[in-house]
Parts: sequence; C-alpha cells; structure tokens
Amino acid sequence: MTSEDYLPGACNIGPAETARRLRGAWISVAGTLFLSVALYLADASPVWQLTTWLPASIAAVSFIQARSHFCAYFGFRGIYNFAELGESQKVILEDALRADRKRSLKMAAQSGLIGAVVAIVAFTIATLL
Repeated sequence: MTSEDYLPGACNIGPAETARRLRGAWISVAGTLFLSVALYLADASPVWQLTTWLPASIAAVSFIQARSHFCAYFGFRGIYNFAELGESQKVILEDALRADRKRSLKMAAQSGLIGAVVAIVAFTIATLL
C-alpha cells in the first residue's frame, strides 16, 4: 500500500499499522478479562465490574480500526501512514481532515458503546454470582 491508498474518512493506515491495532485489540481483550476475573476473585463489589468499560472500549476501537484500516487517533491528528511504523504523512486538505475527524468521532462513539455493554454484562454476571 502507498500514500495513494489514503481515502479521507475511510482508510488511513496500511498493513503494519493495521497489525499493530490487531495486536492491541487482543491485549486489551486479555486485560478486560483479567480485570473482571481479578475483581471477582478479590470479592469486590459488583459495581467495580463497570471499570471494565475502559479496556473493553480500547479493545473495541482497536478491532474496529484493524477491520476498517482507519485509525481514529490518526484521524483526529490529521495524519495517515502506509509506510513503516512510526512514519506518517500530514493530511493537507481541509475536506479530508473533516472527513477523518467525523469518522474518528463515530469510531469513538461505537467503541464506547461496546465497552459499556461489556461492562454492564460483567456487572450483571458478578451480581448474579
């Protein structure tokens, strides 16, 4: 993939960045599960299960980014990368920057909602056990 593959609001990362997002997603899933089990084993109040919202939201946004080849953080910052990790180019056009930021906000809302659902499920399970 090259910088010509950049599509405002649709695709702003290449294979290396996509792989990084996928690794982060699985690490966040493990963190979410670890936190939930640790809270349960520590006999914490079920309300503490709601703290799983953060790692679950991070996992969700990471999976969404990997699947869509679009990084929300890059979209907010106005950059894209189809080269090696750590290299990026600046989005120049204002219309492209607006499209990227709109997509980033949508991804943030989606992942926050998914994280909330996971946290509510964890809370409900802990309440029932």
